[in-house]
Amino acid sequence: MKRLNKDQSREKTEHAENIRKKYTELEEALAKYNAAIVEAKGPVEAAVEQLNGAIDDANQWMADITGQMEDYIGERSEKWQEGEAGSNYNEWKDQFA
Repeated sequence: MKRLNKDQSREKTEHAENIRKKYTELEEALAKYNAAIVEAKGPVEAAVEQLNGAIDDANQWMADITGQMEDYIGERSEKWQEGEAGSNYNEWKDQFA
């Protein structure tokens, strides 16, 4: 075949036009998709920030409690710390933290 006949030329043009149309539709769909992502991003970021704040609060609380436990141990005698009561308390503290 040296060249396309009339029908083949017409079909080629139709395919090219169809591809351009579908590409334009894809671009429009992507624009809507990207706009939806931008719109949804704000609430997601706010939720992540709130979760991180709650985790920070819980971690601070745990650090405070652990500090109180350490103070309690420090206020006890060396004998108590090395004894069964101290051992049990340290085990409980380690499980808590």
